[in-house]
Amino acid sequence: MLTVAAVVLAVMPQQANAQFLKELGKVLKDVGEEVLKDVTTPTTTTTTTSQANKTTTKAQQSASTSEHTAKNPKIQVKVADCWRMGKYVWIQLTLNNQGEEDKTTEFYNDWQSNTTAVYDANGGKYPLGFVVDGSFINPVITNFISARCPSGVPVKVYVIASRVSQETKTIKRLDFTMDQVVTTFRDISIREPQPNTNRLGLVCTSPNLLCYFKSCTRTGSDWTVTFTLTPGSDLSIHWIDNKIGIYDNEGNTYKWSLDMPNMSYGNVQLLSQTPGLLKLTVKDVPASVTKLHTLLLPFSINFFGRDFNFEIRMSGLAVGEKSEVSGENTSASATNTSATEYILGNGKLGPIKKGAAASTFPKQVEGLYDKFESKKEEFYDNEEAYTAEYIDFTKAGKLVFRANIDEGKVFSICLLEGSSNIKTPDGIYVGYNARELFRKKKMEWETYYEGDVFASDGTYSYSVSSDDLIDTDIPQEATDFKQNAKVTKITY
Repeated sequence: MLTVAAVVLAVMPQQANAQFLKELGKVLKDVGEEVLKDVTTPTTTTTTTSQANKTTTKAQQSASTSEHTAKNPKIQVKVADCWRMGKYVWIQLTLNNQGEEDKTTEFYNDWQSNTTAVYDANGGKYPLGFVVDGSFINPVITNFISARCPSGVPVKVYVIASRVSQETKTIKRLDFTMDQVVTTFRDISIREPQPNTNRLGLVCTSPNLLCYFKSCTRTGSDWTVTFTLTPGSDLSIHWIDNKIGIYDNEGNTYKWSLDMPNMSYGNVQLLSQTPGLLKLTVKDVPASVTKLHTLLLPFSINFFGRDFNFEIRMSGLAVGEKSEVSGENTSASATNTSATEYILGNGKLGPIKKGAAASTFPKQVEGLYDKFESKKEEFYDNEEAYTAEYIDFTKAGKLVFRANIDEGKVFSICLLEGSSNIKTPDGIYVGYNARELFRKKKMEWETYYEGDVFASDGTYSYSVSSDDLIDTDIPQEATDFKQNAKVTKITY
């Protein structure tokens, strides 16, 4: 059940980098991804309102739509995505001004009737707040909030519900008033995050971070527990000291100290795709205690001027337990997950940067590639010959990715079949389900001479084998792909 304490709605350009979806799984940073599945009977209702009185007419009722799309007199608005982020659920809306002139849209909240709200399955109604241009505005104090919608530029809107139960899989209803029109969306599926830890019993509720357990050792009466934290983008976190707890199986608590490089008053700045070492010292543990029941390490991340709380929780930790950052663990309680994950974004893949010369590449990068080879290939286009130059990067004999070269420098990076531990900031990877990709990203698909169909979101292009289409050459809906169709290539 939803118990919403605070909900935030943020407006920013579509191109802006919403830094909470990086990597994880990275997090990228989903187990059995649920990417906004089409709903059999979704409805969208628009109701004209005024501040003095409110009326509803049948002529103002809009048609149902399986894409959760509604229209008001000025701006087209639709639900683009919905995902869980710890105890929060983020609903991403897209505003699209299809007119020729730039416009300003206005969100309005009547604090007495609270026309802006989310509803749970039991009919509980919860108010929303707003963040416009990076500033939080309380709608109870400020009823009218303006947002710019340039012509032809999709604008992102985030509705953020807090304290959402893990059992809640669907937002039953979302209402908000925009330009004196109440827009309603129903049955919005919540997409679950991808795994972002390397051990059973270890949970990190922020999908912005990969949290990998390394080791637990004893020196005298003290235990030293180490982790690595790897963000998908530059990230500042704050440890909530007064809520950190260490418990053994008898319920005893222990004193502790926590340390990370360059930590100041509990604040740590983590750099994109760079593991940061977290060292937790548990003090004065009796020799008779060989296992801890629970480690609880809460922290906060600031988005849009508001602190969002997350936690790292670990259970069943035994002294002497050890794990590799790659996810391989000698402990019976650990899982064998994939190698260290990387994000393809911000102009680079690990140390391979667009615009860089091959002479700058490391000979090998752990978890990414163990060797690379420069190649040239001659092609003919309308009887005119041209030479393609590229560098193939391999790991354990499998082709992972290719850097295409122009005038001695990287101009694009292409993920191939061996790149399962590499993702885009949105969590897409080679092997991602084609139907889910179609639902997640609204793109125009085209045919390709190599026997693929492909589509671009403006930054990345995604390829799927034409053999995985059903009775069509170009997919027009998700079910045009076979159920098990996968993304075969991603070019950045």
